[in-house]
Amino acid sequence: MNATYHMIQRVLEIANDRYFELQKVNFEADTESRQLAGQFLPLKFRIDTRDTTWMEFRGKAVELDSSEISGTTWVKFLKEPRTYHAPVFQKPLVQDSARVPEAYLIPPQWQLPLERLRLHGVHMAYLREPITLTVDSYRFQDVKWQQNSYEGHHRVSYRIIPVTEERTFPRGTVVIFMNQRVNRVIVHALEPAAPDAFVAWGMWDTIFERKEYAENYKLEILARQMLKQNPQLRQEFWKRVQSDSAFAHNPRERLQFFYERSPYWDAQYNRYPVGKLYTIPQKLKKILTAQNPLRD
Repeated sequence: MNATYHMIQRVLEIANDRYFELQKVNFEADTESRQLAGQFLPLKFRIDTRDTTWMEFRGKAVELDSSEISGTTWVKFLKEPRTYHAPVFQKPLVQDSARVPEAYLIPPQWQLPLERLRLHGVHMAYLREPITLTVDSYRFQDVKWQQNSYEGHHRVSYRIIPVTEERTFPRGTVVIFMNQRVNRVIVHALEPAAPDAFVAWGMWDTIFERKEYAENYKLEILARQMLKQNPQLRQEFWKRVQSDSAFAHNPRERLQFFYERSPYWDAQYNRYPVGKLYTIPQKLKKILTAQNPLRD
């Protein structure tokens, strides 16, 4: 606690002595953030352990002692000071990144993530009327929830599948243009690959819930009809049966194969509702408003 106190005290002293320089650096960072659209923004990093430098670390001497309490060895800090040579890894390597769009679109029913974005100072525009657009987005597979809670949430892991598809966005949809000083916050909140993405914190959990099911006796009839009408599907199915033994011995998965390819499958299941635009169509610009039309 004493070390933390002195560190904070020193940071405040530096901020007070160099406030003009800090303001200048912040302004430059904000200007750079406003110009991120079209670029790839790093989301995850790993340390390059091959690039090592050494520094002196002033600490306390220690010794290892056996413990009759824990049944193992434990570290005892001694009173004598000691200088250690510690490795420092100063070169992070980009592990994952995302291309920053010109705008994100979020349907109006997703109020929890929208409210979080407002708290971060994100500026938003709205659609006065519905519009159909071709957008980039994501679908998810292998969705799993963390067993133990963390910071009051059961975080979600998943595999991301990028997609480009046509979607209709309703009146009141939020449009977030990427010309803002908080662009980095927006990307890290809305890109599923980011470590602190809102979807990973459980703010879009309902998209992972199946709402529609089918009885096996109906799927047996449907599967026979689909095999008869679609030679390509028939070839794909039997090839999967022959090459994937786990699939071949799983009756539920074999019927699910047809259900997922039928007109009755829920297209919203595992679909990320956020759309990305890399160019802004003129028809979108004509129906934008600064005021939420659902609150008029």
